[in-house]
Amino acid sequence: MRYRHADPDELEWRSWLTETPKARLMPTVEGHLGAVRRACYDDVLHRIGGSRPVRVVIYLRASDGLDTAYWDRTLDTRATARGWSVGEQRFIEASGSFFPEFERACQHITQGHADGILTIRRATVPLDGQAYVERLDRLREQSTFLAFLRQVDPTHPGGSSW
Repeated sequence: MRYRHADPDELEWRSWLTETPKARLMPTVEGHLGAVRRACYDDVLHRIGGSRPVRVVIYLRASDGLDTAYWDRTLDTRATARGWSVGEQRFIEASGSFFPEFERACQHITQGHADGILTIRRATVPLDGQAYVERLDRLREQSTFLAFLRQVDPTHPGGSSW
C-alpha cells in the first residue's frame, strides 16, 4: 500500500489527522497505589466531615536506625496540630521480616478504634506488591485509611499536602 501527502484543505474536517499526537502518560505501580491510598484517605475525611476529630494510631518500624521516639513525637505533634485525635496505643515494630505490629494496627482500626494508621512514608509499610494492594482494598472496604507524614502537614489546612 502506498501513501501520499494529504492536502491540508482535505483534512480540515479530520482534525485528528492534522494534530500532533499527545503523549499518553500511564501511572507507575507506586503512583497508582498512592492514588488508591489517597482516595481511601479522602473518602474517610469526607465521611467524617467536621462531625468529630479524625482518630488515628501511629505505626513505626524500627529499621535502619530509625529514632522511633523522635518520629512518634513528630507524628503526634503534626496530627494534633491538624485537629486529629491520636490514640494512646502505639504500634512500634522491631526490625525483622515478620510484622505483627502492623497487622495489630490494621486490626485495631478495622475494629473501629480509630479511622486510620499514621506512619512516616511508604517504605515504613512492610508490604510489597499484591499484599499491599490487598491491604489497601481491605482498609477501603472498612472505611479506614493509611496516611503518611506528608499528608498531615499542618500548613495545608483541611487537606493533604501532596
